[in-house]
This record gives sequence, structure tokens and C-alpha cells, in this order.
Amino acid sequence: SKRSQKKFITTFDEYLEAVLQQAIDRSEDRICDIKSYIDIRRDTLAVKPAFALSEMGLDIPDEIMSHPTIQEMAMASVDMVGIYNDFASYDVEQSRGDDNHNIVTIVMNMLGTDVNGII
Repeated sequence: SKRSQKKFITTFDEYLEAVLQQAIDRSEDRICDIKSYIDIRRDTLAVKPAFALSEMGLDIPDEIMSHPTIQEMAMASVDMVGIYNDFASYDVEQSRGDDNHNIVTIVMNMLGTDVNGII
């Protein structure tokens, strides 16, 4: 559907913009606050464009897809993928000194603690 195509283009554009911002943050050795990180992370995962692609073959009315409960469930799914990915990749990223864009580092920085302090 036209709606699905537009959603894919919009979410893919958001993905590209977020990846660029992530690269800038990494080059500046910036550690985001939790809200900024989550906002960027939701787009760097590319889950939203994947959802849009999977919806292309479906004929689901807009009022269902835009329902607040459906939107909340989709966002919760995106967040779960991001949290899992960050936990799974933390050791590799921190060993390379490239862990500033990882929720583990963000939370440690926010709480002023180390890995053991957030487990």
C-alpha cells in the first residue's frame, strides 16, 4: 500500500539520520543521556524499516496500525531488540573502546558505577 511504502521511506530516512548522529557522537567520544540515547537507538536498529517492509504485503487498515496500543507494542519490541543487542555487544564494544553508544555504558555513566553496579 502507499501508506506502507511511505512508512518504509520515512523510517529508513530516520535510520540513516540516526546512524549519522551515532557516528558523530562516537567521533566526539560523547556519552548521551538515557533519553537521547533511546531516541537515537530506536532508529539505529533499523527495526522500524523492517516492520514497515513486513507490513507491505498486509492489508491492515490505518486505524488499526495507528492505534496507540499497536504503536506502544511496536515501540516496546524495538526497545527490547535494542537492549538485547547492547547487552550482547557490550564486551566487544568496550574491548575496542567503542562502547559510548551502548545502554550499559549510558546507565553506568548515569549512575556513576561500573558493570557490577548495574547488574
